Amino acid sequence: MSLPRRLAARACAALGFGAVVTLLATVGVQGTAATTGPSLAVNGLDGYTPANSNLVHTIPEAIYGINWASPHLRSVLKVPLNRWGGNETSLYDYKTNAFNNGNDWYFENQIGNDTNHQVAAWVSSNKSTGTPSLVTVPMMGWVANANKPQACGFSIKKYGSQQSNDSQWRPDCGNGVRTNGQRITGNDPTDIATQVTPATQAGAMVGVLKSQGVHLYELDNEPGLWHDTHRAVHPQPLTHTEWWNKARPTAEAIKSADSSAKIVGPSDAGYCWWLYDAADNCGPGANHAATGDLAAWYVKQFKAYADAHSGKRLLDYLDEHYYPESPNGSPGIALAPSGDAATQARRLRSTRSLWDPNYVDESWIGTDVGAKPLRFIRQLREWAALYPGTKTAITEYNWGGFDTINGALAQADVLGIFGREGLDLATLWNYDNSIDGTWGEWAFRVYRNFDGNGARFGQWGVPAASSDQGLLSVYASKGTSALTVVVINKTKGALTSYLKLYNFPHTSAARTFTLGPTKRAITETSTAVGKYGLSRTYPAQSVTLLLIKHS
Repeated sequence: MSLPRRLAARACAALGFGAVVTLLATVGVQGTAATTGPSLAVNGLDGYTPANSNLVHTIPEAIYGINWASPHLRSVLKVPLNRWGGNETSLYDYKTNAFNNGNDWYFENQIGNDTNHQVAAWVSSNKSTGTPSLVTVPMMGWVANANKPQACGFSIKKYGSQQSNDSQWRPDCGNGVRTNGQRITGNDPTDIATQVTPATQAGAMVGVLKSQGVHLYELDNEPGLWHDTHRAVHPQPLTHTEWWNKARPTAEAIKSADSSAKIVGPSDAGYCWWLYDAADNCGPGANHAATGDLAAWYVKQFKAYADAHSGKRLLDYLDEHYYPESPNGSPGIALAPSGDAATQARRLRSTRSLWDPNYVDESWIGTDVGAKPLRFIRQLREWAALYPGTKTAITEYNWGGFDTINGALAQADVLGIFGREGLDLATLWNYDNSIDGTWGEWAFRVYRNFDGNGARFGQWGVPAASSDQGLLSVYASKGTSALTVVVINKTKGALTSYLKLYNFPHTSAARTFTLGPTKRAITETSTAVGKYGLSRTYPAQSVTLLLIKHS
């Protein structure tokens, strides 16, 4: 594609690299010798810090967070943030550890009997590995009834035959859809839940967790989907009015219980709910006409509250979930195996939707009414800026493909983009240890433990550019004594490229750490570095980190 190449060249010039890098790229072909790849450039900005240069920015450790990170991941990756979230948390009762599966599994009540389903035990486990916790606080107004541990939202005995049921474990529990395809309505929410006052519940829960050192909280999980995920207790689509009437008192209660608490929200499900409230059914209906884009409206409500309450802040992070979509009829990307060659290529292209103002989403989103390029992180920052001081977060995302190197390439690209684009917090969706030992874990290792002894990507982001990011992506950072540069070869052929170094006096050799396509392992080698940079061959489908010491 020619357009991304032109963009990359302009970026090199804008970031002060001097002359625009010359386009050298040709697509690698699997099985051939290395071909000349895109030119790369990094500006080390020696002598500059975030305090005296707008080209240097801090990369928050919190962008390397994970949902439900296992002790193994927390140990090997030094996970900086572990999130307690997802559908199971919306009806969670911290007093009894009762929760409900919602439509993930036949609307069944459960009593948590392991660490992942008992928030106090889960927080304690995090503390044992020095891992901060992000905890979702329910605000729907219902919690699972611990006195009905075997109950489910749509009993077949009570509501009649249904399309499917939990035949193995609880045969009486149906999916809430009649055999004619119509959803069951008029069911009794007290079959499974107890009504509570959200603010009271939230304040008491935070009061307990504060003593365990928790100070980061999320305002429920994907409220725009309550009418689907938790329709047994909340069958009506959420309107923006109801949303605010639940979010405001819940946030007030959290801050009242812990004045040092930071609040994350609205944490909704994706494109439709960034723009439209659920009552508009993912389209520009009457509610959208009244509010405009919902994320922007949400931020404005919290700003108006602060303006009316002597600056009291109830929202610290604007958070939305992001799962890349696929064209109708095409295999999925998110939470899916790597797939065929076309799916793998689309997975690698789709990371551009996080930032590129010229990338039109290849899914149905790209054809939505009035659709424009998502450039999602940049859009998120613009919405957050409506309430100055609000940070940005993506507490659920997943590009899939972790069964092969393809998923590692996408994940490494996403982490690099998060750091470059100024995202403040992110947690990969991971449940039931689904990424432990996979290519996804190894993509994180490149940034969090590339030498096996805890070495990490640097904390200050510096300018880096590739003349064709579709072939070779490059991300750079610096610490106190070295540059760390990540180069991702997305092609099926080896590419030899010259990396031009600006404003960084360096030693004559770099340590290189490469994750290749055949083995989940990082291999260390050494590469000579000349006065102005270095030439290196990047293996097909690989992620390479270059550690370049300051001279």
